[in-house]
Amino acid sequence: TSWFQLIYDRENIDFNSYVSIISIPVWVNNDQQIIFSASSSSHQGTLFIVDSDGENLSPFITDLSGLMFMPRLSADGKTLAFVRYPSWKTRDKVEIATIDIYTKDISSLVVLYSQAKEDLIVSGMNWSPDGEYLMFSSNHAGESDIYVVTKDGLAWKNITADIDGNAVGPVWKP
Repeated sequence: TSWFQLIYDRENIDFNSYVSIISIPVWVNNDQQIIFSASSSSHQGTLFIVDSDGENLSPFITDLSGLMFMPRLSADGKTLAFVRYPSWKTRDKVEIATIDIYTKDISSLVVLYSQAKEDLIVSGMNWSPDGEYLMFSSNHAGESDIYVVTKDGLAWKNITADIDGNAVGPVWKP
C-alpha cells in the first residue's frame, strides 16, 4: 500500500496497518538509530526513533500534530527533512519542514495550499549532495511539478513550470 492509497482512501484506512512505500526509514547517528514513520498512540502519523537493536523506541517529534512522513536525511547527517499534513483528515495544506537531529529545532521551509481544490500530494523529496537545497514534487498548482527550495526556506522555485504534464520523483545527480 502506498501513500497515494492512504491519501485517497483515508476514511477507510487504519494507519496502523499500512507502511508507506515512499516513506522509507533513515539511519541516523552513525547508523546507531533509525527514524521512521508510523502511527502514534493518539492515531497521528508521526516520526519515531529507535536504536538499531530495536531498543528505546520513542516519538522523534512530539510537538506537532497531523500526518508526518517521508523523512530524508541531509548529506551531513545533521538535518532531517519531512512532509507534514497538519490535519489527519484533510489534504488541502501540506508543509515541508526540517528538524535538527540533535537540538530538535524545527523549521518550516514551505507551506503549500491546494490551488486546484484537490488533495495535495508530495510524491518525492531529496536533498542536494551538498545539503544546500531540497528538491520535491507537488501538485499544489494543479499538475505535479518539481520544486527546489533552499535549506533555510528563504527561496524556492518551480523548475518544471514550462513542461506540460506531471513531473514526479525528483532525484539529484551525484
